[in-house]
Amino acid sequence: DVVELWLTGNLDKIIQYNEFDAITTYLLFLRIAFFAGFFDESQYENEQMLLHEFLAEEATRKPHLGKYLEIWDSMV
Repeated sequence: DVVELWLTGNLDKIIQYNEFDAITTYLLFLRIAFFAGFFDESQYENEQMLLHEFLAEEATRKPHLGKYLEIWDSMV
């Protein structure tokens, strides 16, 4: 998909894709770190809350992040 986006000049969509990927990777890292014992449950939940708050704030400038939050919230 990224190649097609690049070839058609949709650089904004590539940036959005990469932002989604980075956020998802970070959430995955948090989950693995929690299971590995690097975070207790409270710390794990706090890190997720901090990320959620950050994304909600950023969504005022970047509406696509609001869509990410909608999907995240629907899975809880």
